Amino acid sequence: NAVHDFDTTITDGLGNALAGGSYTATWSVVSGPADDSIFSNTNSPDPTITFPGNGSYRIQIAATWGTNSVVEPIQVDIEPAGLPEGWTSGEANYDVFTGRAGTAVADLTNAASDPDSPDVSSLVTSVEGTYSGNSYGARLHGCIVPPVSGNYTFYLASDDDSQFRLAANSTNSADAAVIASVNGWTDPHEWTKYPSQQSAEIHLTAGMPAYFEVLQK
Repeated sequence: NAVHDFDTTITDGLGNALAGGSYTATWSVVSGPADDSIFSNTNSPDPTITFPGNGSYRIQIAATWGTNSVVEPIQVDIEPAGLPEGWTSGEANYDVFTGRAGTAVADLTNAASDPDSPDVSSLVTSVEGTYSGNSYGARLHGCIVPPVSGNYTFYLASDDDSQFRLAANSTNSADAAVIASVNGWTDPHEWTKYPSQQSAEIHLTAGMPAYFEVLQK
């Protein structure tokens, strides 16, 4: 959502600001993917307007002062936020931490050097790890930019344990929550061994980056 506070001044024919309460004002949506519920108060000259997503919106304010009235249309274009600085479309960061015993994700995240000091770092062009061996952990992270708004389902496979964390419609890693996990192991691309490998349906907004992180041990 894009939230904007409007500060509107209503003037008379000479450009003098009218005192509040001496006129009536009504906001409405003329066109676009929304209705009048986007206004915190349709009868306030200074509403907070919450646009539900990307797109072109045409809104208007109609003001009446005595026998005088005016309608002022406003065009608002909400554009995709784009990738955060430092991210590249079509790539994700892949970090490997060697010399880590254990098979649980906690054996990776509880280590003092995680997540700032990986032993191996690379860029990958698919959401799939490329390292193989024993006694290591890995983190694959980046941003997903959905092409269309809708509900998405995510799947996870790994050997051994892993977690898929997602921050829906946010690029802040602190907002990421576990949406799928493996407690055990699977073969490569084996998506249905455990019910936990499949996420619930998650609504994402077109063009709005969503931070993701896959932790694997």
